[in-house]
Amino acid sequence: MSSIRRCCIALLCMLEVLLCHAALAEQQPALLDVAHLWRDIHYLHPALADGSIKWDEALAKQLPALADATDDESLRTELSSLLQVLRDPSLRIWTARDDTFIQWRPEQSLIEWLDSSTVLLHLHAGITVSEDQWRTAMSDLRGARKLIVDLRATAPTQEPLSSRLRDLAARFIAAPLQLPAEQFRFSAATRAYGDWDSPDLHAGLITLEALRLSPAPDARPIPMVFLVSAPFKIPPEVLALQHVGIARIVEQRKGAAAHAEPTTLRRIGNSIWVEFATGRLLFPAGAATYQPDRVLPAEHITGAGSAAVGAARQMLARPWKRVKPQSERVGQLIAVVVDAPEDKTRLPPPGWRMMAAVKLWATMDQQHPARYLLGNGWDAALVRALESVRKASNELEYGLALQTMAAAAGDSHVKIWSRALNTYRGRGDLGIQLSLVEGRVIITGLNGASDDTRRALAVGDEIIAVDRQSVVSRMAEIERTLASSTGAGAVRSGLQQLLRGPEAQSAVLTVVDTKETREVALPRSRYDGELPQRPAAQAVRWLDARHVYVDLDLLQYDAVTAMLDEIERSEGVIFDLRGYPHGTAWTIAARLNVRGAKYGPVIHAPFVSTHAFLSGPLKLSYAEPLRATKESIYRGKVVVLIDDRTISQAEHTALMLEASTPVTFVGSTSAGSNGDLRHIVLPGRVTVSYSGYEITHADGTRLQRIGLQPHIPVKPTVAGIRAGRDEVLERALSFLQQGQ
Repeated sequence: MSSIRRCCIALLCMLEVLLCHAALAEQQPALLDVAHLWRDIHYLHPALADGSIKWDEALAKQLPALADATDDESLRTELSSLLQVLRDPSLRIWTARDDTFIQWRPEQSLIEWLDSSTVLLHLHAGITVSEDQWRTAMSDLRGARKLIVDLRATAPTQEPLSSRLRDLAARFIAAPLQLPAEQFRFSAATRAYGDWDSPDLHAGLITLEALRLSPAPDARPIPMVFLVSAPFKIPPEVLALQHVGIARIVEQRKGAAAHAEPTTLRRIGNSIWVEFATGRLLFPAGAATYQPDRVLPAEHITGAGSAAVGAARQMLARPWKRVKPQSERVGQLIAVVVDAPEDKTRLPPPGWRMMAAVKLWATMDQQHPARYLLGNGWDAALVRALESVRKASNELEYGLALQTMAAAAGDSHVKIWSRALNTYRGRGDLGIQLSLVEGRVIITGLNGASDDTRRALAVGDEIIAVDRQSVVSRMAEIERTLASSTGAGAVRSGLQQLLRGPEAQSAVLTVVDTKETREVALPRSRYDGELPQRPAAQAVRWLDARHVYVDLDLLQYDAVTAMLDEIERSEGVIFDLRGYPHGTAWTIAARLNVRGAKYGPVIHAPFVSTHAFLSGPLKLSYAEPLRATKESIYRGKVVVLIDDRTISQAEHTALMLEASTPVTFVGSTSAGSNGDLRHIVLPGRVTVSYSGYEITHADGTRLQRIGLQPHIPVKPTVAGIRAGRDEVLERALSFLQQGQ
């Protein structure tokens, strides 16, 4: 297939994406925002930490109605139905703020004496208090025996009060005061399926260090009442004072209640806002729960005539009893490896199908290590998929819609399976290996072929049509639904599916050899999903008296030590990574470590949390340690053969080797997809795999979607393949022999 034609196809696909995204975004402007909201709550909300809430089911039930909402009122109603399952006291949904603010002039004194023993301190959220004002106010408080602190807001924008409240609290406590600690969920790389023993960090809770206030030298305990207004946040200092029984709280509200937990805001569409909890507060005995001592209707006034101030004075007039601190036991995080869909049917209902698209999008958006490379294309893929999965009339259409969406991930590890998709692709294959050589689809191996196929075909034959469809059009159809990290990876994945078809149906191939063009019909056999190894041969063989060749696709783990002992006598070794190795990299790298390096590739896991200092696109990164060895170190030259078959563990092996010793890469660009596989199971028993980590070179240079780059570029030719030559290996040997 010509590069020009493939570029044209890619440009047309990009144009289609942009036009489709624009059209669907106009039809459903808020649905993508709903997906963002569901994603954030899924990964961050404390109520979802223990797995007791069926958040998938909530979205599946509500998505069709959300998609059909035509105005803000209906959208807000459906959002309320979706979010009520959280039972979140911090939850608020509004289209326009209707908060009640206190009327108070900045030039007024902070201190107001209500009687000879009771002081009202105006510390309203929204005002700015200078140092001089504060010192004067604290001096005036010395004679007070009862204190009312009015924190009710005067404006939507609130100045930080923590430093003032801490200073105030220190003056009126007899013992150290423990403030609540903030606790947040985090999610790193998803655990591999069934990998319960992995030492890696996957998900858990972050509890920040809590501040403990010490009493001031002249501190004297007095009873206090704080006045707060909903829906603003209760300061942790006030919560702590209430927790130990020193203070009471009077809350005024017009609608939603005040809250103490950390929260965040998300906008839905143009005018709806949603606020929800992103963390929780903890005292040593358990979770800090906020409950006002009294609730009153909202008002605009303060001072002696205020209902809230009057209620506070009534509290202070009664005998003051210390209340035993209240707290709730903290729930434990339960890690769920695979989210089994509630609906087990092959074609789930529309809501579940739409939820599947959102969940796939959210998983990749938060857990794919190279999400930063996708830009807005991943959002566009979701918008298109939501419409497609909803309209799907059968299992295949549903699977193809998800497969097309997954293709936008740009990761060769992204594969998708279902019963319908497996049947559609075909469960039969011919067991032959194909490569794109000089723009032509060439047979490069017959390792898994039947005897009939071996008699009919030969290495070096060109295939120009499959089942009477040209390979150009057939490859274009296949590649449109394939996720690939590089263009070469897309071709390689497409070639692996090119000859697939029904197991009982013969493949009709149009073949060109050196003499003629002919058509052959060959029976397909069941495809087992495993790539065949290269022809049976010795994994280790001498190319001449000084240089040895090691095929890491054939070399088994238990033969590594013998191989290393054998190559010790050579001046140079060629490791062939044009296949898939068998966990041998760690032992080999240790015996090649002439650099004395301690670490190899750098592994990056996505990290998701809502803490202010941990938000944004973060990663947990660590360098992989290289093993130490007491055996002899190989000091000869090292050459590594690479091409588009070099993927995942093969690329990781190359990174380990280059960290240990100077390596010369010969061949062509590798697949650019390395990172432990992860899986997600979606409704309808659709399984999707993806890269769990991003792995870079030891110096941090990116590999994902770039691949290993050859120092000496060389590709096979059709003539060379037909002559039985390995031109890449020949060039590598020439380099070792001649030094260039």
